Amino acid sequence: MSLKSTSKTNSITNLLGDFGFFIRRNITGLGYAARMFFLILMRSGGLFKRPRLVSDQILFVGNYSFVIITVSGLFVGFVLG
Repeated sequence: MSLKSTSKTNSITNLLGDFGFFIRRNITGLGYAARMFFLILMRSGGLFKRPRLVSDQILFVGNYSFVIITVSGLFVGFVLG
């Protein structure tokens, strides 16, 4: 075997190895995400019994965070002005 064919074989082997590593890494990440999603669903069973309380809490937190951001922006504007 010549040096050129050995180099070509090594580059193909490295390319296939890198491709396999890429696939395994992505499948592993997908598995972690799926386990996390199902764990969240299992532990949030009480939320589905009272959806009104969940929506009230989201509105409450959203409105107060909007007020905090607005006041912070106002004070930053005062300082920069």
